[in-house]
Amino acid sequence: MAEAFSSPLASEREMRVEITHPVAGRISQVGAPWKMDGRSSPIRLAPPGLGQHTAEVLREVLGYDDAMVEASGT
Repeated sequence: MAEAFSSPLASEREMRVEITHPVAGRISQVGAPWKMDGRSSPIRLAPPGLGQHTAEVLREVLGYDDAMVEASGT
């Protein structure tokens, strides 16, 4: 990643952006690969933490009830 981010083209295309993560603080992440009218799309949210949405997916997609979610250990 360091080599890719050090490329002049990556800098010109704003492929590395810094955002504030609620747990990790300031982090670098890959910017949006598409540009519209020469501008990048802003990154509005930090990436989710590991397992952050697991309970929601179990309930909404798989139909788990609260007891099943609790039993799954999430």
